[in-house]
Amino acid sequence: MGYIAKEAWREGLIKSVLDNFWLAIYDGDLEVLINDGKKIKITGDNLKNFLEEYSAEDALPFYLARISKDTNYFSKSLDTLGTVHLFVKKRDDFPSLTMLSRKPKMMVRHKHYKALREPYAAIFLCDDDRGNMVLRDMEPPTHNEWNKDLGADKESSRMAIKEMEAFIKESLRSLGETVNTEPQDIPDLDRYLPDSDYRDYEFQNDKPAFEKTDKTLDEETGREVGADREAAEIEVNDILKRSVIVKSPASGNGDSSGGRNTGRSAGNLSEHLQGGGEGNGSGERIRTADIGFRSFVQKTKSGIEYHFIISGREDCQGAIRLIAVGDDGSYPAEIKSARDLEEMKNYEISGSLIKGLNIPKGRTVKLGVILASKKKYAIGIESYER
Repeated sequence: MGYIAKEAWREGLIKSVLDNFWLAIYDGDLEVLINDGKKIKITGDNLKNFLEEYSAEDALPFYLARISKDTNYFSKSLDTLGTVHLFVKKRDDFPSLTMLSRKPKMMVRHKHYKALREPYAAIFLCDDDRGNMVLRDMEPPTHNEWNKDLGADKESSRMAIKEMEAFIKESLRSLGETVNTEPQDIPDLDRYLPDSDYRDYEFQNDKPAFEKTDKTLDEETGREVGADREAAEIEVNDILKRSVIVKSPASGNGDSSGGRNTGRSAGNLSEHLQGGGEGNGSGERIRTADIGFRSFVQKTKSGIEYHFIISGREDCQGAIRLIAVGDDGSYPAEIKSARDLEEMKNYEISGSLIKGLNIPKGRTVKLGVILASKKKYAIGIESYER
C-alpha cells in the first residue's frame, strides 16, 4: 500500500526480500512472488541462485553459515527466552556480524560482538513461542531492533537481552584461539605510543569528535573520543614502518642512511638537502635530541591532517623537517600548512620545513599539519644534530 515504484523497483524489492527474509525462505516458511508482467518466484529451492545473481552481500555470508557442513551449531534453553539457537561459520572474508532473528525468521538487525576475533558470520534464532513474544514486545514499528525499554514487562525484557547476550558471547568465545603465552613488556614501546593525556581532542572547535550513538554499552561507550579506527590503523602503520627519527646527512656522523635510507631514496634525500631549494638558508634547526614527539592522523573537513605532539626536553627554538617514510626509504614531505592546535596560529613553512617553533623545556606544542599531497603517508621528524 503506497509503494513508490521506481524504475528499478523489481531489483530493489528482490534484494530487500533476500537480505531480510532469506532465512524464512530457506526453511520453507515463506515464498515470494513478484509480478511485473513476468512472474518471479523466490523459494527455498532457488534461493541460492537468487542470492548469487543479485549479489545480496548482506545475506550471503549468513546463508553460507546456515548451510555449510563446517558451521558450528549451539543450542540452549534460557530462563526467559526458552530454546535459542546459534549458527557460526568462520571465514576470512566474513563481516564478523551476528544476525538476530526470532520465530518469523526475519532479520531484525546485525550486531558485532568482540568475543570472537576471527572473521565470522553468525545467526541467532529464537523460535520458542514464549521467547518470540518477549522479543516481539521489544520491537519498534520498524522491527529493526530489540529495545528493553519498549517492553511492557521491563524486568523480563532486561533479562531476555542479558541472557541472549551471554549465550552469544559464550558461544563465540568458545570458538576463539586459546592464548597460552604470558604478556610481555616491550622495552621503550611507550615512547612511540600516544599517551592518553595527549588525546584531548574531544572538543576541538567546540564539537565532539564523534556524535553519541544508540548502541548499547556492550559495544561501545556513549561517545568514542580520539582518532577513528582508520586513523588508528594509519598511526600503527606509522609506528611499524619508521624508526621514529630518520637521520640526515646533516647529522654529522657520515651516515646518510640513518639505518633506513638506502640506494635511490638516500641519494634523492641527500640531493634535496644539499642542493638548493629549501635546503639553503633555512635557518636554525631544532636538535631532535632536545625534543620527543608522537603523531597520529585526524580526518578534517579539509582532508587528512597529521597531528604532532612535540614535547621539549630542553628549551629550543627553530625549525623541524618532516619526512615521509616508506619501506624503501624516506623522502621530504612537502607541507601545505602547519598550525598550532592550541593557540590557533599558522607557522611559516618552506617545502618540508616548519619554521618558528618555540618549545620550552617540559612544555608541549601540538601541531596540525596538512601535506601538499592528498595521499596517506607514514610521517616522521628528520633527525638533526649540530
